[in-house]
Amino acid sequence: MNIHILKDNKFYDDMSKVIIDKNLVDNNIYFIFRSKEHDYKAMKPYPNSVIGGEEDLFKIRLSDYDKAIFHNLADTARISFLAHAGKSKGRCLIYWRLWQGDNYAIAGLANIMTKPLWANHSQIHDNDKDFVVSLESCTNILKNIRARIRYRHKYRIICQALENVDYALNWNEFEVDAIRELYSVFNAQFLYHAYHTSELYNDVGGYADEVNKELRVCVGHSGDGTFLNHEQVFMAIRKILDINDTNFRVVTPLSYGNTKYIDHVLRMGQSLFGQYFEPILDFMEYPDYMKLLSQCDVFVFGQKYIPCAEGNISAVLKMGKRVIMPSTNPMYRMYIDDGVCIFDLDELISGNHRLLESLPEDIKQSNINRMRTRYELMKSIRLKTLMEIIT
Repeated sequence: MNIHILKDNKFYDDMSKVIIDKNLVDNNIYFIFRSKEHDYKAMKPYPNSVIGGEEDLFKIRLSDYDKAIFHNLADTARISFLAHAGKSKGRCLIYWRLWQGDNYAIAGLANIMTKPLWANHSQIHDNDKDFVVSLESCTNILKNIRARIRYRHKYRIICQALENVDYALNWNEFEVDAIRELYSVFNAQFLYHAYHTSELYNDVGGYADEVNKELRVCVGHSGDGTFLNHEQVFMAIRKILDINDTNFRVVTPLSYGNTKYIDHVLRMGQSLFGQYFEPILDFMEYPDYMKLLSQCDVFVFGQKYIPCAEGNISAVLKMGKRVIMPSTNPMYRMYIDDGVCIFDLDELISGNHRLLESLPEDIKQSNINRMRTRYELMKSIRLKTLMEIIT
């Protein structure tokens, strides 16, 4: 018997559908962790499920199960439970299905606890420079001492939880490797599995035929934080585009994320591009969002190290769009190795104006074909991994 420990979220319906279709319901129980309302809101009701709060969660004995699948570790209660119950898990195998939010929080906390005290901890990846006496470094020391005192207990609990994980499920291994580097106790084996399929696997070819009378450049995918690097991207675009030419538009999805950062991006976009700046602030249904992306010509992603927005990037590459991103991001090398043509953000920053054009037809078709091949391969691997977990 396997137990799935998760919160109510529509992205989990994909796995539960496979369980039902393969007649494996009796072998997979869902514990839906809810702290308040006791009903399904996002997911479709699953036949073999139990809904409970924190008290019910801590009554679960992992040793009673063959496998325990934690569908993300995005809340303190489930992290604490895994740290506590994992000590007596017996032969139960622990699977952690990573979400992007897990990586932000868990890697960010390790960053606070392990970087030099004088380093700037506002971003996960920060150059470790030698200590230089300055107001900034002294301020960082005081802030970091206070942060380490504040988060030391949470960090210890996360270490205990990660030590109990046997398998890490994710759409890429470089995020898993990053956590391994930050937490020496984390020795889980990597298994390929995306946490949902809407962007990564759906055929988006039907959205690819939009033709514009103006150049549309889409920047980023959210307002999650400074690591998305909107400012540098905006400045690079501003230097290339003639601000007096009305034949362009800068589209910027900001429907979720850090509100202070979103406000900063809004002010900056309005200042640099004026009426040609088009922020997307409201959540859009998937078909509407795909149509919006299909209406853009060039997509620029500024995250230097964190491999996020893969759903968006995969979708627009399958539409034959031009994608620009830092070569320091692991996703850049992943696509290049797959033979997909994408472009380095440094070229845009250096003023290569040809990057703000649609792809030539031959490169466009080559990318579409290579992404279809990648899609079929990943779909096959994903299903194989899924069957290993739920049987």
